[in-house]
Amino acid sequence: MSITPTITLQDNLSGVDSTKTVVLLDGNNVQQGEAIPLYELQLGPHAYMITASDLAGNISSHSVTFETSTSIQSLQDMISSFTSAGWIDNTGISNSQQKKLNNNAQRLKHCF
Repeated sequence: MSITPTITLQDNLSGVDSTKTVVLLDGNNVQQGEAIPLYELQLGPHAYMITASDLAGNISSHSVTFETSTSIQSLQDMISSFTSAGWIDNTGISNSQQKKLNNNAQRLKHCF
């Protein structure tokens, strides 16, 4: 339910100036190598952008776009994961939410 982008910077001439590396997710600073919980992002398109400089002052940027979406199965998995982690500490609530999702899944099967 999270991704951890791996960034490798390389410059064979002057070398990478790592003090000037900027990593953005949807225009907001994030730490390089930081896990991004996908459930915290809004559904839809996103941009992950890296801007790096070398010691000679050259600047380069690279952007990766991706889209978040959801499904009943992913919501069920998230409830199970949150329950296992103790974030949902009431099994009655967890079971109730799982049952609601199961009922909706069954209704959807009958619609198609």
